Amino acid sequence: MANTPSRSTKTTLTVGTGQSVTLSAANTVVQGDGVANETVVVQNNAWNDTISGVDTINLPGKVTDYLVGQLGNKDVISSVSHRVSLTDTPDQGSGTKVHFEDGSQVSFLPDGTVHYDNVVLPARTPFVVPNSSITIQSGGKDNIIMQPNQHDVTIKGLDSNSTLDLRGALVENVTFTFSGPTVSIKQGTTTLATIDDSALAQASIPLYFKNGSGTLSISASGDQFQLKNLQMPSNETYTLPNSGVTVIGNASDTVVLSSVDTNEKIIGAGKVVLPGAATDYRFEKSFESVIVQDASGNTVATLSGIRQETLSFADGSSHTLTFSGGKYLIDGNVIPSGSFVPLGTTGTSAGSTAPGTSSASTATSGGTGTFHFTIATDNSLGSYTQAVETDLTKALNDIGKYLNAQGSLDLFLTGKPLNGTVLAQAQGVTVSTPSSLLAAEHNATQSTIFQIESQTGSDPNGASPDATVTINTSLLSRMNLDPNHAPAANQYDLTTVLEHELLHAMGFAGYLGTSSSATLATAFDEQVQFINGAPYFVGKNSEAVYGGPVPLAPASAGPGSAYYHVNVPNDLMDTSLAPGLVRTISTLDVAMLKDLDIPEVTTVGVPGTALHAEAALA
Repeated sequence: MANTPSRSTKTTLTVGTGQSVTLSAANTVVQGDGVANETVVVQNNAWNDTISGVDTINLPGKVTDYLVGQLGNKDVISSVSHRVSLTDTPDQGSGTKVHFEDGSQVSFLPDGTVHYDNVVLPARTPFVVPNSSITIQSGGKDNIIMQPNQHDVTIKGLDSNSTLDLRGALVENVTFTFSGPTVSIKQGTTTLATIDDSALAQASIPLYFKNGSGTLSISASGDQFQLKNLQMPSNETYTLPNSGVTVIGNASDTVVLSSVDTNEKIIGAGKVVLPGAATDYRFEKSFESVIVQDASGNTVATLSGIRQETLSFADGSSHTLTFSGGKYLIDGNVIPSGSFVPLGTTGTSAGSTAPGTSSASTATSGGTGTFHFTIATDNSLGSYTQAVETDLTKALNDIGKYLNAQGSLDLFLTGKPLNGTVLAQAQGVTVSTPSSLLAAEHNATQSTIFQIESQTGSDPNGASPDATVTINTSLLSRMNLDPNHAPAANQYDLTTVLEHELLHAMGFAGYLGTSSSATLATAFDEQVQFINGAPYFVGKNSEAVYGGPVPLAPASAGPGSAYYHVNVPNDLMDTSLAPGLVRTISTLDVAMLKDLDIPEVTTVGVPGTALHAEAALA
């Protein structure tokens, strides 16, 4: 046990105007005369000391070695590594300046507040900016986070491995001023942050805002900010500042493109303004998107998440882009796949349904098999509905390639705020296993609707949904909703999330860890074996692929994660997902579906991809 200095005996020192004392012992009281220029030099092992009425305190080590707080009208400073613990009552005239060995400075003000003036950060430090009017010296590879309403933050030394998070600012309200070696980020007339890049020859610094992100590029030829992602508020008109932006809009939003814009990705906006005449553009349907190409063959924009969207052109014409019956139409004419066509020659006319239609039906084939599904939805996802349906359709098609299922998987899609970092969750309906399938279902008492219907073609619950998929609406703005493009580094891939959840709805579920486990069991439950206290999946197809029992998430993973996820890094059915990554169904996942008696195609050859895990998947 470490020895803690006794608190019973106090030594008193007095420091006068212009004087300096060294404090290196415990249980010492230092009293300044409160006039001017009193200095206390603190050394290691100054423990349980009290200082009052001095102008300056010098501390050993770095500012990040210390905890700084307040206790009543006193300021408290402590550091375990330097064995320093002291309280300070600031000089009532000018306060007390606290200097650290690394060059940092903190002010204890007469009104009792603490103000960080200068902070020197070691490399690889996550740092939440404590107050406005501060200078931060980055050591490189730092993550600096500003809080709402902070301003006049000066930052030096950021590099390409650093990030700056201005989470209180809307990116469309921010302007950049480039002057010599400094970049000022302003909101109106208020300077939020000034980045001093005088020590940098070249860097690309990620910047994050409340509703978007981008990159500040620094080079000898000049600095510039490139917007990468934008989540638009409702009822807004925004002109894109550069090419390559992914925009998530609402039905009331307008996105304006300039004549030099290319490769813009626009999801869900109600109106898109293009800089040329209508006859300058050609259109093609590509999966669940519409690609807009100019006369030179450049991709100007990819439009997705469409229910009804107005396209406005420089010649004064406007045209209506809609999604109906699985087809994209301009002014009622179908946009074809596989070739670009100009307006007016887009194909045959098709019937339309009103925006907000609550269900869709589709089918896909894989190998020699067929997989059918329907999606019904409510209005809980708002303007995101079409984009999420597109991702869900992509996820179903990705899985369906490996199935040879009878019947149809009928899904209900909805959204609501979920707890913590759960991105989404799926709940499949279970019923008593028909006696005819007991042997096939490993004598499981309960089966999902899909397990039964995929084998028999009979739908035990009729028109009711077979499963409900719920999206965490609190995290939607952090998800990549475009299945045709990889997520940004700070985005979670929704298609990956939905593929994961669909496997739960199909059969990766059961009663282990619940009070019902004594009487109820699924086919998954019946193939879980505990080896030395740890759960493993022992289906014969899965063991053949994995090379033995497949480790599952242990009980310590908690409800919603334990048992029904594989404890296999990089697999789609791992418990969590890092931003920026895309995972797909793996050979192991397909083998586990086969062990759950879901009919599959004869030949299976599937890659499994993933890396590191961070955000929870239910």
